[in-house]
Amino acid sequence: KWLQKNYKLQITNYKLPTPLMNLFNGGKHADTNLDVQEYLIIPHGPRKVADKIRAGSEIFHALAKVLKRAGKDTDVGNEGGYAPRVSNNEDPLRYIMKAIMQAGYTPGKEISLGLDVAASELYDAKKEKYFFSLPKKWIDADGMMKVYKHGLSNYPLMSIEDPFAEDDWGAWVKFNEKCKMRNEKILVIGDDLYTTNVERLKKGIELGATNAILIKPNQIGTLSETIDTILLAQKHKMAVVISHRSGETSDTTIADLAVAVNAEYIKAGAPSRGERVAKYDRLMEIERELTK
Repeated sequence: KWLQKNYKLQITNYKLPTPLMNLFNGGKHADTNLDVQEYLIIPHGPRKVADKIRAGSEIFHALAKVLKRAGKDTDVGNEGGYAPRVSNNEDPLRYIMKAIMQAGYTPGKEISLGLDVAASELYDAKKEKYFFSLPKKWIDADGMMKVYKHGLSNYPLMSIEDPFAEDDWGAWVKFNEKCKMRNEKILVIGDDLYTTNVERLKKGIELGATNAILIKPNQIGTLSETIDTILLAQKHKMAVVISHRSGETSDTTIADLAVAVNAEYIKAGAPSRGERVAKYDRLMEIERELTK
């Protein structure tokens, strides 16, 4: 309420965000051999936030059983997701699909999948290529698009965050346009691409680089700049994902921010580790307040 009043947000009804829950940590977020930074589930089927969080938690614990049966460890990474060593970058998607079904949910209909590739970490600007260690190979932007096409064809993927490096603008534009042409209902999310920065977002809007933006308040530094970025994105019909960071505390402000600006999504990590769970607890608390 304070945020809406202070920033004169023209919102009449509160809309609660759908969580993007990180179940696998890789890349720079865990001591594993995974190239991709995050594998997520998006529980869009249940109507209430509490039921979405419950679904995510049930799938998270079902995934532990799936991994144990496969002989994998269940230690967690920086953002609460599991971080076992795997054979290839597709394995986590297969494990998560099994966990969704074993938890009693329907992939695609109730629970979809998401990726945070964090492709800037894989990119060599001199070679203009991306390096994958599973298996060891260099891939250009067109090759990356083929990888994503394979994923979209074989899994209920609903979002891909940072599919290309932060300055590989041409690849972003081409991929976003291809998704539109194929009528793919997928969120192409810019995080490293925009860094919650109005000037970079303006460029992305002008080029048509994405249809969604990740928002991290401490990425830009002030709440006012954060709100400015959100309002610009919403003005241009971009989906907004309010996000945590890898080095989190138990502060829950992003949950209130997501509700205040009517963000479609919130990304707060796995339903594990106190600094992640705190955000989900706050969301459920807000939902209870609104439904009194």
